Amino acid sequence: MGTARRLALVLVLGIGLFAGVGCRDGSERLRGTWERSDNPGQTLTFEDGRMIHVYPHGGRPVAGPYAVIEAGRNEVVIEPTIEFGDGRTLRADRQRIEFVDEDTLTMKNANNGSGGTYERKGAPAEG
Repeated sequence: MGTARRLALVLVLGIGLFAGVGCRDGSERLRGTWERSDNPGQTLTFEDGRMIHVYPHGGRPVAGPYAVIEAGRNEVVIEPTIEFGDGRTLRADRQRIEFVDEDTLTMKNANNGSGGTYERKGAPAEG
Protein backbone atom coordinates (compact mmCIF):
# COMPACT_ATOMS: atom_id res chain seq x y z
CA MET A 1 0.00 0.00 0.00
CA GLY A 2 1.40 3.36 -1.00
CA THR A 3 2.11 6.19 1.40
CA ALA A 4 -0.74 8.31 0.01
CA ARG A 5 -3.25 5.48 0.48
CA ARG A 6 -2.03 4.86 4.05
CA LEU A 7 -2.36 8.55 4.86
CA ALA A 8 -5.87 8.63 3.39
CA LEU A 9 -6.85 5.55 5.41
CA VAL A 10 -5.48 7.06 8.63
CA LEU A 11 -7.37 10.30 7.98
CA VAL A 12 -10.65 8.51 7.28
CA LEU A 13 -10.33 6.33 10.38
CA GLY A 14 -9.29 9.29 12.52
CA ILE A 15 -12.19 11.45 11.36
CA GLY A 16 -14.63 8.57 11.95
CA LEU A 17 -13.30 8.03 15.47
CA PHE A 18 -13.40 11.75 16.26
CA ALA A 19 -16.94 12.06 14.89
CA GLY A 20 -18.12 9.10 16.97
CA VAL A 21 -16.72 10.55 20.19
CA GLY A 22 -17.48 14.18 19.45
CA CYS A 23 -21.11 13.64 18.45
CA ARG A 24 -22.37 12.08 21.65
CA ASP A 25 -25.32 14.07 22.88
CA GLY A 26 -25.55 15.30 26.44
CA SER A 27 -27.76 12.45 27.62
CA GLU A 28 -24.98 9.98 26.78
CA ARG A 29 -22.33 12.19 28.39
CA LEU A 30 -24.24 12.08 31.70
CA ARG A 31 -23.43 8.42 32.35
CA GLY A 32 -21.28 7.85 35.41
CA THR A 33 -20.80 9.40 38.84
CA TRP A 34 -20.29 13.11 39.48
CA GLU A 35 -19.23 14.80 42.76
CA ARG A 36 -20.29 18.29 43.79
CA SER A 37 -17.28 20.63 43.79
CA ASP A 38 -18.24 22.62 46.89
CA ASN A 39 -19.56 19.65 48.93
CA PRO A 40 -17.29 16.57 48.70
CA GLY A 41 -19.25 13.37 49.10
CA GLN A 42 -22.41 14.72 47.48
CA THR A 43 -22.69 12.67 44.32
CA LEU A 44 -24.97 12.16 41.35
CA THR A 45 -24.93 8.89 39.46
CA PHE A 46 -26.65 8.52 36.10
CA GLU A 47 -27.00 4.96 34.85
CA ASP A 48 -29.56 3.20 32.64
CA GLY A 49 -32.14 6.00 32.83
CA ARG A 50 -31.91 6.27 36.62
CA MET A 51 -30.40 8.92 38.84
CA ILE A 52 -29.13 8.51 42.40
CA HIS A 53 -28.34 11.63 44.44
CA VAL A 54 -26.29 10.91 47.59
CA TYR A 55 -25.68 13.45 50.35
CA PRO A 56 -22.57 13.20 52.58
CA HIS A 57 -24.09 14.38 55.88
CA GLY A 58 -26.81 11.82 56.45
CA GLY A 59 -30.19 11.37 54.96
CA ARG A 60 -31.25 8.78 52.46
CA PRO A 61 -30.12 8.87 48.86
CA VAL A 62 -32.72 10.24 46.46
CA ALA A 63 -33.24 7.86 43.56
CA GLY A 64 -35.50 7.21 40.64
CA PRO A 65 -35.85 7.35 36.89
CA TYR A 66 -35.49 10.51 34.84
CA ALA A 67 -36.86 11.52 31.48
CA VAL A 68 -34.72 13.45 29.02
CA ILE A 69 -36.82 16.43 27.92
CA GLU A 70 -34.18 18.14 25.75
CA ALA A 71 -30.75 16.91 24.70
CA GLY A 72 -28.08 18.81 22.83
CA ARG A 73 -24.34 18.38 22.65
CA ASN A 74 -23.60 20.57 25.68
CA GLU A 75 -26.93 20.74 27.48
CA VAL A 76 -29.59 18.35 28.76
CA VAL A 77 -32.88 19.03 30.50
CA ILE A 78 -34.15 16.14 32.60
CA GLU A 79 -37.30 15.56 34.62
CA PRO A 80 -36.51 13.26 37.56
CA THR A 81 -39.03 11.17 39.45
CA ILE A 82 -38.26 10.44 43.10
CA GLU A 83 -39.21 6.97 44.32
CA PHE A 84 -40.18 6.53 47.96
CA GLY A 85 -39.76 3.25 49.83
CA ASP A 86 -43.52 2.77 50.16
CA GLY A 87 -44.12 2.73 46.40
CA ARG A 88 -45.12 6.40 46.04
CA THR A 89 -43.38 8.63 43.53
CA LEU A 90 -42.98 12.37 43.13
CA ARG A 91 -42.20 14.23 39.90
CA ALA A 92 -39.34 16.59 40.81
CA ASP A 93 -38.55 19.93 39.18
CA ARG A 94 -36.82 19.84 35.82
CA GLN A 95 -33.05 20.13 35.98
CA ARG A 96 -30.95 21.94 33.38
CA ILE A 97 -27.53 20.32 32.98
CA GLU A 98 -24.77 22.10 31.09
CA PHE A 99 -21.41 20.52 30.30
CA VAL A 100 -18.45 22.80 30.99
CA ASP A 101 -16.12 20.12 29.58
CA GLU A 102 -16.02 16.29 29.51
CA ASP A 103 -15.40 16.09 33.27
CA THR A 104 -17.38 19.07 34.64
CA LEU A 105 -21.08 19.89 34.57
CA THR A 106 -23.46 22.31 36.22
CA MET A 107 -26.92 21.17 37.27
CA LYS A 108 -29.51 23.82 38.10
CA ASN A 109 -33.18 23.72 38.89
CA ALA A 110 -34.91 24.91 35.71
CA ASN A 111 -37.48 26.86 37.78
CA ASN A 112 -35.35 28.74 40.29
CA GLY A 113 -31.73 28.36 39.15
CA SER A 114 -30.45 26.74 42.35
CA GLY A 115 -27.82 24.06 41.90
CA GLY A 116 -24.12 23.47 41.68
CA THR A 117 -21.06 22.28 39.79
CA TYR A 118 -20.09 18.63 39.65
CA GLU A 119 -16.89 16.90 38.54
CA ARG A 120 -16.72 13.38 37.14
CA LYS A 121 -15.43 10.74 39.52
CA GLY A 122 -13.24 8.25 37.70
CA ALA A 123 -13.50 7.33 34.03
CA PRO A 124 -16.75 7.89 32.14
CA ALA A 125 -19.06 4.87 32.06
CA GLU A 126 -19.17 2.99 28.79
CA GLY A 127 -22.39 3.52 26.89
